[in-house]
Amino acid sequence: MTSNVNPTPEPEPRSGEVIPYQNEFSLLDSQQSMRETLDLIDDSLRQGTVQLLQLPRIKILKEGFFQVEGPDGATMETANFLTGILTAYRPARIYWGRAFTGAKEPPSCTSMDGLRGVGDPGGSCTAPCPYAKFGTAKDAAGNPAAGQACRELRQVLFLLPGQIFPHHLDVGPVSLQDFNKYTTNLPLFGRTPWWGAITKLTLEAGSTKSNIKVARLKLTTVKRLSKEQIALVSPYHQRMQDYLTPLTVDADRYEVSEDDASRNPDRVPF
Repeated sequence: MTSNVNPTPEPEPRSGEVIPYQNEFSLLDSQQSMRETLDLIDDSLRQGTVQLLQLPRIKILKEGFFQVEGPDGATMETANFLTGILTAYRPARIYWGRAFTGAKEPPSCTSMDGLRGVGDPGGSCTAPCPYAKFGTAKDAAGNPAAGQACRELRQVLFLLPGQIFPHHLDVGPVSLQDFNKYTTNLPLFGRTPWWGAITKLTLEAGSTKSNIKVARLKLTTVKRLSKEQIALVSPYHQRMQDYLTPLTVDADRYEVSEDDASRNPDRVPF
């Protein structure tokens, strides 16, 4: 099988071919394949053998590459692009109200829907919360920065070819505009749900207002699924969305974005 993921030991990630969408997603082969896939997922989650926050991760490296975690949690591969299906996502927020001490620590406040926070200060994540305002962030020296003290993100479940369980990808503030535009415009202009297409993920080099090097996520459509395939994948999307909804925001898995790296580089590592 052609792969667009390259082994970590190689000194430089190589460009690969876009993985063909034909026959690479077995759950799209037939209704029977989808039923078997959903039964396996439900059984695994019911038995406690799979927790979605423990799913393998896709991390965005500021050098402009993806790091893809293997099923054993230790094997890492790198890629300069990935193709797959956006199966589910949700807004989230995370905020630390304490000075960074160098140790891993839980956040002061988190939100599982991007609307209401739990912790200190808790409550509404919109206008009434002062930490959601731009310009409230601080850099490593404690000086004011352009971003939000309470970081907004999207927690995404991305299904790679040949897999039945998705990978977990955190989309940070620097990429939110592109992510939101893609998931909004695909249904409006393409008449295709955002989970009804094969999507290609690439990274674009950039920098923040604080001149911090970042990699901005870009999403493009490789292939829109047929009506029959969309009907097949619809229950999978709904199942993943249902499983994602009640999960907590895990500080150790939050991706650094914008000027987070300069503010506290060891608190939430790439």
